[in-house]
Amino acid sequence: MIHKFIFVLLSVSMLIGAYAFGDSTGTSTQIANVSKPKKCLFPKSKKRAPDWVCNINEDNLAVTAVGSFAKSRAGIAFMEQMAAADARVQLANKLRGSVQQKIAGSEGVPVNDNDLISQITSEQLQGTKVLKSVYGPRGKLYVLMGFDEEGVQKLHEKIAADYLAQKRK
Repeated sequence: MIHKFIFVLLSVSMLIGAYAFGDSTGTSTQIANVSKPKKCLFPKSKKRAPDWVCNINEDNLAVTAVGSFAKSRAGIAFMEQMAAADARVQLANKLRGSVQQKIAGSEGVPVNDNDLISQITSEQLQGTKVLKSVYGPRGKLYVLMGFDEEGVQKLHEKIAADYLAQKRK
């Protein structure tokens, strides 16, 4: 019983002390918490990665995607092809909504033909190039692909034209 009383007494005195001396400067100004930007690390590693691996935002690009592929016995060329294919899939997913809006605007009706749009988008993305690449600590390859604003507009127009041409057949 006495131990509980002493524990409670110490706890209360610590709280009162912390409350009394918590604002030791005597001013009421608050200092804003400035958080440091998070370091970009490779997954399951403490090794620092380039910022584009985590953020995917490049200053001069409107739409970007990062693709990756694990280390493979099939060789570097195969890894590059698979990582690029992964990035193209992500680019296609990012572009699908804006392509549907572009087509709907030109036709005047909503577009629900996802398979056709996916096929056309995939065909149009085959010519894209890897902008940057880096190997992770365990041999995984990361690649960055993207388009600037002008490239996105040209791609939208080309995909919309192809879609409309195929729908008219």
